Amino acid sequence: MSAGAAAQTAPVNIITDPNPTNLSGRGTFGGLVIDGFARVNSANAAGETTSEVDRVLTDGFRFYGGRLDTDNSGSINYLVIAESGVSFRPDEEIQGLTLEGVGSGTQISYVQVLGSEDDGIEWFGGTVNADHLLINGADDDSLDMDLGYRGRVQYALALQGATNGNYGIESDGNGDNFNAVPFTAPRIANVTILGNKGRIDENT
Repeated sequence: MSAGAAAQTAPVNIITDPNPTNLSGRGTFGGLVIDGFARVNSANAAGETTSEVDRVLTDGFRFYGGRLDTDNSGSINYLVIAESGVSFRPDEEIQGLTLEGVGSGTQISYVQVLGSEDDGIEWFGGTVNADHLLINGADDDSLDMDLGYRGRVQYALALQGATNGNYGIESDGNGDNFNAVPFTAPRIANVTILGNKGRIDENT
């Protein structure tokens, strides 16, 4: 997929702002959504889960997830996603980077999400690992993991916005079935979160 050069020289940029030197907005476009074939704990008998994002944006159902935890959905290296998170329904937006049932054969390294209207990155199940992440000023959570995500997140820096931002990390299971398996069990290491002093109770 994305294969930018070293961050100092030529990352791949997903930006709609005509003035990329002043990226202070949010919600100018949807974001990047990747669907894979790894297990998700909200799946049907075939191991599939409907993608709410795809259903709304394409006016039809698509599926993600399956039984292949080693799913390879490609690679992302040196990517910048800026001013993402367009709202598709009241109070519902798309994350900067959405990973739905993406497996461990996928590579995600050196990703920056700047100014998302919703979460910076959200994992819906799957086993994909991600490292060297920078989340600036997400309007909701910087990192959000649910529906049985079991990958590793390492070397990440999250900077909550001065007047916005919810949790630095949110990790949930399946809200409709607390016994659904696989359980959400991320491995998180070497992560720094700088919260907003005005919202101390919500930046943990």
